Amino acid sequence: MSVSIIRLLFFSAFLNLLSAQSEVPKSLKAKALTQEITIDGILDEADWADAPIANGFTQVEPLENVPPTFASEVKIIYGKDALYLSAMLFDDNPEKIVKILGRRDTDSASDWFYFACDSYFDKKTAFIFGVSAAGVQWDASRNDNQVGGGNNSGSPDTSWDAIWDSAVKIQQNGWSLEMKIPYSMLRFSEQSEQKFGVNFRRAIGRLGEKNSWVFLSRTERSPISKFGTLYGMENLKQRRNIRVTPFLLGQADYTKGEKTIFNQQFGTDLKIGITPNLTFDATLNPDFGQVESDPAELNLTAFETVLQERRPFFTEGSAIFDYIFGGQEGGMLYSRRIGSLAPIISSAKLTGQTASGLSVGALTALTGENLNPAQFYGALRVKQGLKNLSSVGTGLTTFKDSTKSSFVGGTDWDIRVLGEKYQFNGHFTGSQNKAKNEAAELGYLAAFRFNKIQGIDTWSTGLEVFSPKFNANDVGRIRDTDYIEYFWGWTHLFNKNKPFGKFQRGQFNGYVWNRWGYSEKRNLGLGFFTGANLTTKKFYQLNFNFSGNNLGGYSLRETRDIEMAYKTPAEISLRTNIRTDNRKRVYGSFGARISPQNPGGYAWSSWIDGTVNISPKWSILSRIDYTAQEKYHAWVSSVLFLNQNGNWLIAADNAPLEEEIETSDFRNFQGSSSLGSILQGVAPYRGNYFYVPLFAENTRKYWDLTLRTNYTFTPEISFQLYSQLFLTKGKSENFSLLTNPETLSAFPNYPKRHDYNFQNFQTNAVLRWQYKPGSIFYAVWSQNRNDGIFESDFNPTTASPYAQSTSNQIQNTFKLLGNNVLLLKFNYLFMK
Repeated sequence: MSVSIIRLLFFSAFLNLLSAQSEVPKSLKAKALTQEITIDGILDEADWADAPIANGFTQVEPLENVPPTFASEVKIIYGKDALYLSAMLFDDNPEKIVKILGRRDTDSASDWFYFACDSYFDKKTAFIFGVSAAGVQWDASRNDNQVGGGNNSGSPDTSWDAIWDSAVKIQQNGWSLEMKIPYSMLRFSEQSEQKFGVNFRRAIGRLGEKNSWVFLSRTERSPISKFGTLYGMENLKQRRNIRVTPFLLGQADYTKGEKTIFNQQFGTDLKIGITPNLTFDATLNPDFGQVESDPAELNLTAFETVLQERRPFFTEGSAIFDYIFGGQEGGMLYSRRIGSLAPIISSAKLTGQTASGLSVGALTALTGENLNPAQFYGALRVKQGLKNLSSVGTGLTTFKDSTKSSFVGGTDWDIRVLGEKYQFNGHFTGSQNKAKNEAAELGYLAAFRFNKIQGIDTWSTGLEVFSPKFNANDVGRIRDTDYIEYFWGWTHLFNKNKPFGKFQRGQFNGYVWNRWGYSEKRNLGLGFFTGANLTTKKFYQLNFNFSGNNLGGYSLRETRDIEMAYKTPAEISLRTNIRTDNRKRVYGSFGARISPQNPGGYAWSSWIDGTVNISPKWSILSRIDYTAQEKYHAWVSSVLFLNQNGNWLIAADNAPLEEEIETSDFRNFQGSSSLGSILQGVAPYRGNYFYVPLFAENTRKYWDLTLRTNYTFTPEISFQLYSQLFLTKGKSENFSLLTNPETLSAFPNYPKRHDYNFQNFQTNAVLRWQYKPGSIFYAVWSQNRNDGIFESDFNPTTASPYAQSTSNQIQNTFKLLGNNVLLLKFNYLFMK
């Protein structure tokens, strides 16, 4: 072996040694408390002076793995009942520190400090505590087992709320903070000497900079496993977390000219730490009147609107019920079902994770009118964490009332291999639905996916099978069934995720899928999506994408209640969006989307939103959305005809399809003689009755104006105002009947008009005062006013509701009598 080769090998080994040394995990020793610490943000206690320091932060945003602009120092002290943390965050220009006030858990472009604690020390789960330079608290939980596989993205779950104390202080050389985190808010083992995984992160608002104690690349999908170690804590005793929060509520409903209705209500929430790792929550006779109203919309598709869960009892810890069917198709638990049929009487849940990595979630709920139980909901989720962030689990849900019962159950898996870079996941799920005095319907769905989840290039591929009778919609949500889908996706980070040209970073996304009918062997169409996301060095975000859907396929849902396939028009979509620098006092975004549809139709939408931070206490957010569809081919209705010896009659709107339908439910119409030739070859629905899908070229317009105002007096007292004005109108022309999956036969003599307009205005004002941690007073006023005309008239003689101008729609909206609700709610936390 030559000397040069020996030198080369020696130099290579030396570089590897240096690399290995640089990757040695960081550690910090906690100091034992010797005297009481006052949480005031001033680091003047003697214990802080000689506590070990965590420093040496590294920048992760906007540049990776470079020194930070300013230094940071963190110290931790452990006491009998709580963990204490201090941080000195140096800044050469403390007068420029961004201090935006907001409600708890509200993100902003302020300066922030975050403490992430893996108290289980399982390298998979963590609790995160954050505080801004304005003193706003933020907390969340994170579980790296939930990354990918159609579950959630592994992002922090901010629905988790802890009771802890913090304070900040602006200094001459930066800002300082103190935290006090009771052990009852954490979960840890009973070992005499404790080790926690920890990391600290700092955000410098005006610079758009983020620094981390442990360097974590933006491509890292399992950050908790890379945390540093906090050690030196001895004989920690975890106290049971017991909280009882009763509430009193008074409400008045008022509409001008009508009698005011008064209502009062009492209920309570309960939280008990049964063990150090399991928490029991219950709510009795709950009221969610202080929760913001759902936005108005008019859904003309074949699929239900998915509503965001906003009720605190169901949002907190919801990530543990993470049995997801895949993509946007739904999941085993959709908590918005609970309370949709009748008010909630009571609900309880048990959640937690053991030291061995077994996570458990159980939920039950009773609903009914006047506190009389009529519906039962149940959900169970169990998942065992394995090595390398792998896991296997099971999920169950059940529903029962006087008319039917249902059961859904299955198992899912997430296996990580080759250094956790690759993932094999999926699930097999079955359902049973039984109506009273009828046979049970059985269905299943299965998904098998293989993904590369780390690196500059990541990809995913898989096969999903949805049987026709699968139904999870009593407790969960399933968007569609009766198909088989194959998909493949790819993501590429430009320039190895490093800056290039005028950009900080960028990525390309590509995705393609194809669906086939399960019971009816038809191609349901090819779809694709390609797009690029770019962030400029001036912190602008640019998004461009190009997609296609329904390419060469059929729809089994467009005809609604008629089991007839429809050759869907191909649709192509171009979309762009630009968001400005959110570090500025005024920022926003604007974008547009155009979707041509074959043959000849198109949809156009545009939007603009803006945020104005008038002061650190006051912000205004507004958004305007506009959508227009022209000559958009779509289903309008399903029409029932009767053939009486060649004389064709059409049914009235309220004509039943059942056996008791009578001739009197039909009427003659002009031009009916052409119907015989149009429906030639179409099979009757029953006897001489024909039930046929009606299509048209539809013109529709939507306006959606939303305004939010937030004024924060202090981190504990805030006022929020939400208002939405929603306007829409539409008309249908050039009617046709679907006589076979490929043929729409023109039906110019159709005698009805299907035009409409609809307007809705709603506003919601909330004054929130957290007068002590966990205890809140709400004063809420809400108003709603809406009206609409949805025509299905024979030979109409009045002007079409579509002809009404947008300005007239707005005027008419505010002429309507609004329904007003005033609500006062007071709760008080008793905590042990």
